[in-house]
Amino acid sequence: MFEEVRPSSIDEVIRFHHEFRDRFPRVSDFAGPSVGVRIGTGELGVGLDNLERGVGLALRPDRIFAAWQKMRPDVEYVRFAEIQSLLIEAQSLFPDRKISGAAGVYANLIPDDHGEILGLLHESIFPSLPNGLGRPKDVRLSWELDGAEFRLNVYRVDQGNMLETAFLSAKGPADEALEFTHEQLMQLFSSVITEKAKDVWKLNSH
Repeated sequence: MFEEVRPSSIDEVIRFHHEFRDRFPRVSDFAGPSVGVRIGTGELGVGLDNLERGVGLALRPDRIFAAWQKMRPDVEYVRFAEIQSLLIEAQSLFPDRKISGAAGVYANLIPDDHGEILGLLHESIFPSLPNGLGRPKDVRLSWELDGAEFRLNVYRVDQGNMLETAFLSAKGPADEALEFTHEQLMQLFSSVITEKAKDVWKLNSH
């Protein structure tokens, strides 16, 4: 995700849509007077989806956003390099716009049948409450380090637990900012999961 890349006219939004419509055939939101475009309160944007692959690309009023979600067990894993390439290509449509920063989020569903959450994530994430009150089920943490913000969220959903790790926001040229964001996310994710989790998710074999 690139922050502060703002579309300034309806023509820019239409050009963005035309550039990617063959790869992203479905307009996901911002319906309006032109396909996928919303005009109102000074906001312009378009969201595009490729549901077959689970990849989305969006131009928001204040950012360019790309994402991948595993929609089915047989869907091919989309690597970071493809998401990075998409964002850089999209950002190149706005060469006069300065990027204020890059940010990223990893969201992982941990099914209940993978084991107890305290065995998959380090117990230090779930601090013991005073007076024998046990440990919290949901954790939402944020902290700053070297001028950047990290976030870590763990919370219950119907199918298990969601683990979200986030890094905001890397500075510098687009490709370097995205690479650094990816590295920080990988490091954060690796630091909060246990060796048991790596075995269950077959991460030690990579």
